[in-house]
Amino acid sequence: MSMYFAPAFFGHLLGKCLKRKYPIVEIMKLGFVVLGTFALVWWPYLHSYEAAMQVISRLAPFERGIYEDYVANFWCTTSVLIKWKRLYAIKPLKLMSLSATILAFLPSFIQQVKSPSNLGFLYSLLNSSFSFYLFSYQGMFYCWVDTLFFCKYM
Repeated sequence: MSMYFAPAFFGHLLGKCLKRKYPIVEIMKLGFVVLGTFALVWWPYLHSYEAAMQVISRLAPFERGIYEDYVANFWCTTSVLIKWKRLYAIKPLKLMSLSATILAFLPSFIQQVKSPSNLGFLYSLLNSSFSFYLFSYQGMFYCWVDTLFFCKYM
């Protein structure tokens, strides 16, 4: 679920760093915190290659197909007209899914980097979560958590 929100948080924090007096120092501090947190979270799984790959396979279960249990995302909806599973192998589908997801959240990400604001951050969270829900390789319902949060504060 955290992956849904990562682009919004990263864009907002990067935009805030760029507005500071010493942006390079701020970006280095942000990078240190992010990499430190990443290392701390992954530390238990780095003892073996198999353990790390097991975690990654659970984060992105590509072998189950482009849509899981017919969740109403882009891939499931368009499969009525375009038989994605028949036309493409898993590798091109993963690339198409990644590209569509990035293109969908990119406008709000760029807006937050250029001009970070609290309201823009909420819109960016919403846009990022919806883009992951609609275009990710396997859609899930986690974006609704963000939507409920967004609606509460509007």
